[in-house]
Amino acid sequence: MPFSASAQVEEMEIPRTNVAEKIYLQLSSNVFAQGQTLWFKAVVTDAENHLPSKLSAVLYIELVSPEGQIVDRKLVKLKDGIGHGSLELPKNYPPGSYQLRAYTQWNRNFGDDFMFTTYIDLYEASGETNIRNIALAKSLPTALPDTTLKTERTPKVAFFPESGKLVHGFQNRIGFKALDANGLGIMAVGEVFNNGGKRVALFKSNHLGMGFFYMLPDSTSEYHARISFPNKSRQTIDVALPKVDKKSSMLSVSRFRDKVKFRVSSNTLDGKVYIKASSRGVEYLLIEGYLKGGTLETALAADELPEGILDFTLLDEDR
Repeated sequence: MPFSASAQVEEMEIPRTNVAEKIYLQLSSNVFAQGQTLWFKAVVTDAENHLPSKLSAVLYIELVSPEGQIVDRKLVKLKDGIGHGSLELPKNYPPGSYQLRAYTQWNRNFGDDFMFTTYIDLYEASGETNIRNIALAKSLPTALPDTTLKTERTPKVAFFPESGKLVHGFQNRIGFKALDANGLGIMAVGEVFNNGGKRVALFKSNHLGMGFFYMLPDSTSEYHARISFPNKSRQTIDVALPKVDKKSSMLSVSRFRDKVKFRVSSNTLDGKVYIKASSRGVEYLLIEGYLKGGTLETALAADELPEGILDFTLLDEDR
C-alpha cells in the first residue's frame, strides 16, 4: 500500500495476533466516607470488536492505598463478560485517594495497557449522633449534630506529554485534563514557569477541562504550572510538570485533511526506526524509515488505517 514520505520508507503488513480484552468498571460513586460500601458493575469485551468477552470467567479486582499497598482483593465471576461485586471501606482505612484496578489473567499477556484503573476519594465523616431519654422527650431538638461529609474541593490537573515524557531540546506537545472534586471536567487556564520564574507557555482548556499546548523544555530546569478555574472556583493551584528527560525520543502524530503525519525526534536513536500502528490490541502496520539529523517525517493516507482509537509505538532498529 503506497504512501508519501520524506525519507526512505517502506510499509509492511503485520499478521494479526491474539486479541486482548477491554475492561470497564461502573462505580456507585467516586467519593466515599469511611465505613461505606463501594458497589460496582464490571464489563469485559473483546478489544477488537467490542462484543462481550467469553474468554475469561474471572475478573481480578484490587484496591490500592495512597501508600501503594494492596489493601483488598476480590475475584468476580464473569458471565458473558458481565460481573457484579462490592468492596467494603472500613473505618480504619486512612482518608486519601485510592486506586481501583481490574484485570483478567488473559490480559496479563498484553501488559499494563489493558489493565483498567480508576481512583476513588475516601474521606472521614465528622459528627456523632446520640439519642438519650427518648421516652421523656417532648419534641425533636432544634439543631441536629453535624454529620456532613467534609471534603476538600480542590480541583485536580494532570499533564500528559504526547510521547509519555518531556524530551530535552525538542518542541513538545502536552495534553492536560482538569477535574473538579466530583471528577467532572472543569475549565482551566494556566501559565507554565521554569524554576527561574520565567513564563514559558500559556494554556486554556475547553469547557470539558481538556486541551494541549506546546513548549520547548530544558533538562537543566524544572517546570510548574499555575492554574485557575474561572467558571466554578476562585482557587489557584500550582502543579509540577513531569521531569524532562535529557536523552530520549519523541513521536508526534497529527492529521491534516486525508493524511496522518508522523514526526520522530530523537537525541538517542540513529539510523533505522519503525512506527508500529495498532488498534484494539491488534497490530496493523509497521512503518520503516531513517532518521536524518535526529528527525524523521513521513505521512500515511488516513483511509489506510482502521477506524477507532489507534496506538502508535516508536521502535528502534532491533524492534
